[in-house]
Amino acid sequence: MKKLLFLFLLTLCLSCESSITCSEPDPKPPYGIPDEIAVYDGTYGYRAITYIYYCKSGKYIDVTYSRLDACTKYEKSEFVTSGICP
Repeated sequence: MKKLLFLFLLTLCLSCESSITCSEPDPKPPYGIPDEIAVYDGTYGYRAITYIYYCKSGKYIDVTYSRLDACTKYEKSEFVTSGICP
């Protein structure tokens, strides 16, 4: 009975929902302190973090890190445009 309980606890600790095995830290802002940060927490561990720089080196830069669930790595997407800064 003790072995069965131990196996159950071990399985529970190693499941995908466990913060021990699947909690990747949030990515840091890529270009220093951003002007704005937007965080969206969805269902099943979906998370998106957007760092917005309004006039970094004369450009608008939007960097978004997103993951599908708690056990996947963050993917980075970046949008850069010029001509909006004074």
